[in-house]
Amino acid sequence: MMNRMGKVVIPLKKWVTQALDKEQAKIWIKVLNETGALTSIIEAILDASEEMEQSKSRTEARILLNFIRDSLSQGWSLISSKTGDFTLQEPNLEDNTIRRKHLQSILTNRVEEQHAVQSISDFLTKIQPKYSDFISDPKTIATTYDKLKDVFSRIRVVSLDESEIVRKKRYRYLRHYWRIPYNSMPARSMSFVVELDNEEIIGIFQLSSPTMWMSGRDGALGFQDLDRIQKFIQDNSNVKKRKESKKEWITRIRQVGIRDSNYTPHPNSGHFTVSEFHESMIKALSERLQDLPLSQMKGIGKKWKKYGLTGSHADIKNMIVTKKMVSKRKRIFKSAFEALENLSRINTPVSVEDLWEIIHGSRRDKKALKSYKQAMREQKTRMISAGFVTDISVCGAIPPYNDLRVGKLIAMLAFSEEVSRYWNQKYAGKKSVIASQLAGCDIVRNPKLVAVATTGIYGRGNIQYDRISIGEGENRRRLIDLGTTGQAKIRDGKIDKQGPTTMNVSLQTWKAINQYCTEYEIALDTFGKFGEGTSPRIRRLLEIKRSLNEENEIPKGLIDSFIMNRFSRSIHVGLLDRKSIRVLLGIDEQFNPLTPLPAASDIVEQWSERWLKPLCERDDWQERITKIKSIDLDEVMPGKNVKLLNNC
Repeated sequence: MMNRMGKVVIPLKKWVTQALDKEQAKIWIKVLNETGALTSIIEAILDASEEMEQSKSRTEARILLNFIRDSLSQGWSLISSKTGDFTLQEPNLEDNTIRRKHLQSILTNRVEEQHAVQSISDFLTKIQPKYSDFISDPKTIATTYDKLKDVFSRIRVVSLDESEIVRKKRYRYLRHYWRIPYNSMPARSMSFVVELDNEEIIGIFQLSSPTMWMSGRDGALGFQDLDRIQKFIQDNSNVKKRKESKKEWITRIRQVGIRDSNYTPHPNSGHFTVSEFHESMIKALSERLQDLPLSQMKGIGKKWKKYGLTGSHADIKNMIVTKKMVSKRKRIFKSAFEALENLSRINTPVSVEDLWEIIHGSRRDKKALKSYKQAMREQKTRMISAGFVTDISVCGAIPPYNDLRVGKLIAMLAFSEEVSRYWNQKYAGKKSVIASQLAGCDIVRNPKLVAVATTGIYGRGNIQYDRISIGEGENRRRLIDLGTTGQAKIRDGKIDKQGPTTMNVSLQTWKAINQYCTEYEIALDTFGKFGEGTSPRIRRLLEIKRSLNEENEIPKGLIDSFIMNRFSRSIHVGLLDRKSIRVLLGIDEQFNPLTPLPAASDIVEQWSERWLKPLCERDDWQERITKIKSIDLDEVMPGKNVKLLNNC
């Protein structure tokens, strides 16, 4: 069992023997006991094993040794004892500064791996000598607030969808400057450059389809967890765990704007009643079922007709009828129709307390909670997959503007009218591929961007997204800090938040994992192709964990220590209007903002007053500007040296 310091005895001799043969294994185990260059030795063992005839057992051992090698490269220790046993120990990351440096080291490893790929290396080397065509010379940066404000007043937000190939190459080059590896997005995605009137780029950002499930984010979008969630209370060296009380549950549920049905919400409040919520959940289930070819589906009966359902107008000749698709349609029908029947027979709740009584209280209906959760799932899937919510997946300033709080400006521009217009126009009238495959005919969505979300890589206290606010009074739009990612766990008397991650896994390990999955037909629907579902790489790791645990004497918790992320990210959500939640829950059909979205020029003006001006008035301003002017872009831009900054 892994303790807080992550110290565990591992059967390394067994794995080395599996990867090689007994004679070779004896030699290498002796070397492991006698040398300090453990990472290099593991590499050599893997190289030797690669030349041998492969088997399932040998391949599994190679994956485990790859995990060990990755761990050693990330600061873990491998300690041999006099008895010949090996103990793996993770680094002590209790100190926040050490944790941050450790995370930076891991991310740098991943980026350097990517930059070493021949095609990427060739691209960066080709573009690097030309960066002066689109990056400002630090020596020419204005030195006073008035001059800087004038420079920034002439910026423009440019969508790459409307750009020539040269600008797209520039974006791609600058994206490799980030500390996080550059990966393409399989679903909706839109990239932007923010540039001056001379086409010098000061920042970039990208909007992408968000991850489908994130508990810390979903509540702020209206999709509250209706369960009684676990509460963790730190009491000195002990942690107590309990379910939230009725009062705590009601308070949390009310936070999204739900009110008792005898309350008439103000038209501009964005609030909604319990009755409206209940009816919207029934509607969500009905719409889900309407998108299925009900008349062509066998074995589902005809009870659905009494709910006024007709199903999709499927093109029978072209409808996908593979075993997998037929099974998926039946699975969706079963869960959605059962939930529809249950919610339709429940007396509509009229207060939040009434909702509690039906789900958890004295009038508890055993099927009510499951049915509401299913309805919420269907509504959230529809809204997120259609593009009503987007994730700011890339966001930051470009040298030499990092140290002028331009990262905040780039994040604020995601709230601009121009960005929403670009997004809405791009996806208006577009066919939903997965929904159309299920329906057997074209299903067209017309999304309106109503909310943005993002995560900050270093957890709480994210400088870039902290205190971002646009407008005042009724016009105010904020990026709200909602805490951190990960599921709370009790670990050695302390509260840890963690979830599965791919950042600890090197490209070399992924190569071994992918070969194993292909050869032995494991997790074949997790290669990251469009339509495979959410987080395919995470699901692949979890499948690998299950497969490896079967026969390899793996200590409990060891693989989790490799693939679980203890570096929680901060979560931020910005609603584009007070009525955004009503739209996301399906209560309102149309998105009509109470006040117009701000133009990019208005956002620049506000940012200048709120963030740039105070910076220019600080006592250390001259020192700061001198430092900016001394930046050597040759040393920081990708293609020559990999020296990554924080992009804030």
